[in-house]
Formats: sequence, C-alpha cells, structure tokens
Amino acid sequence: KYASMVLEFDGADEPTVSAVGLTGMDVTLDFAYYVAENMVEDFTYGTNGYDPSFLCDHSLGGLAAGAYLMKKYDVAGWEDAVELAAQALTDRYAAFNSRNYTINYFQSAIAGCHFMVLMDEDVDVFKKMAAAYADRIVAAQAPDGSHTWLESRNPVATLTAYDITGNEKYLTSARRWLEANEYTEDGIIYRGQT
Repeated sequence: KYASMVLEFDGADEPTVSAVGLTGMDVTLDFAYYVAENMVEDFTYGTNGYDPSFLCDHSLGGLAAGAYLMKKYDVAGWEDAVELAAQALTDRYAAFNSRNYTINYFQSAIAGCHFMVLMDEDVDVFKKMAAAYADRIVAAQAPDGSHTWLESRNPVATLTAYDITGNEKYLTSARRWLEANEYTEDGIIYRGQT
C-alpha cells in the first residue's frame, strides 16, 4: 500500500517495471473484471464451471475480486456475485479440511478471503479461513525459510494473511523466505540455482 514509488537504475536500456499487488493479480485487475463480467452472465459453478475443490484452481481470488468490484461500483447483481464468491470460498475450505492439498495453491484462496474481508462480509469467518491456509504454509516451510521449490506464491499468501489477520507469524514467514534466497543482477539464486 504505497502512494508512490521511485526507481533508480544505471543501465543503458530503459527498464520494464511491472507492479503486482499482494493479491497476485495485475494492478489493472483485468482478470477480476473478466470474472465479474462472466458472473453477471452466469452465476453458476461446479460442473462445466467453477469447481472450488479442484486442486490446481487459481480463480478464487479472481472470483472474490470480481464480486468486490461489482459491489464497489454498484453493478447490478453484485449481491449474487458476493454470495457466489462466499459459497465458492466456503466450499474450497470444506475441501481443504477433507483433503491434503499442496500449499502452493493457497494463495488464491487467501486472496479471495482478503476481498471478502474488504467487503466486510463475514469477516471473522474469512479471517479464520485465511489463517488456516497460511498456517499450513508456515508449517510446511523448511527451517532455512525456503519452500519445496522457488515458490513466490507462498510468501505472497502469508503477507496477505498478515494483512488480513495482523498475525506476525505470517510476516515472519515471508521474511524468512526472502532471507533463504540470494539476490544478484542475474536473478534470484535459490539452492544454488538461478
């Protein structure tokens, strides 16, 4: 949450800079708008649509972001969009509690919880969900702060959970991940590899 950013560089070429919010979505929110448009047309999920129990699904954050934008700008049907996002997050959480999900897919669910909290929708429920996902990420983190592979979604997820809950252990987890990597001009070196 910055009002401005200053970048300095010494290179001969102009750099390309992209900013991505803690939700993991491009700051233009194009994906969220796309999801919101689809939600207006068809408020369904499950077979032939959104499946909250699908292991590799990354659309929970987009679904909740779409609902957030619809509510914020008072787009017709926003109530249904919020209800759909809440139901999808609730269904994913039920699946999470009954299956052994890999931690690399929690970032979108935590982002979805974040948008629900921003909308002031069942705040305690969605804070609890975000904390449960983040707790699993923290528990799986190696002693040196790394994860199974160079996985930037995990620290983004724990930072978002920190933003939602204020629990310092999530901020500490993200910092430990940063410290587990070496940063050079050639990129991030993780476990001896660029």
